[in-house]
Amino acid sequence: MAIESSANYISQLNPVWPRSEDFIAEGDDHIRLIKDTLKKTFPNFSGPITASQETLNKLNPVLVDKLKDIQAIENGVQGVRLRVKALEDQLGRVGSVEGDILSAVDRVQSNEEEIRAIKNSLQSLEESKENLKQKVQEILENIASISASEKLHWSNTNKPTLDALGFTTGLTEPSEATEGFVYLKHK
Repeated sequence: MAIESSANYISQLNPVWPRSEDFIAEGDDHIRLIKDTLKKTFPNFSGPITASQETLNKLNPVLVDKLKDIQAIENGVQGVRLRVKALEDQLGRVGSVEGDILSAVDRVQSNEEEIRAIKNSLQSLEESKENLKQKVQEILENIASISASEKLHWSNTNKPTLDALGFTTGLTEPSEATEGFVYLKHK
């Protein structure tokens, strides 16, 4: 007699065994195999199953539909995961662009500060220029107000010259009249 030894689940049992010519003494082996396959096929059943055949038959299409729904949901979740990954990649690129923009903004702000400093320097130079003009005007007015008796002339041997800044050089002390040169005393 051939005893089924490789069956683990109901679907693996051979429906023609045991055959009528098999030994009766091997019948208990067949019964143990059937019990084993039932326990392996329904491992979580610990009590009686009270559902009718009709109920169980109705469950199959419902379960198939639910399994299809679950598969569709899993496919949707996988699609969402892929989209999230793509968005994360884009966000990484956006973060890089954002860093570039912030760096450019910092450079612009730094340039604006430099421009303000230059404008302030120019303003100070303009103010200094105006102050200098006023002082030169005051000096010119002072020179114009000097009377002829206050003017002292220099000798021909000791003529003044102008340096690079426009100041007279070569004069050490007043002497005889030389037309056009003026000696101013500090007060």
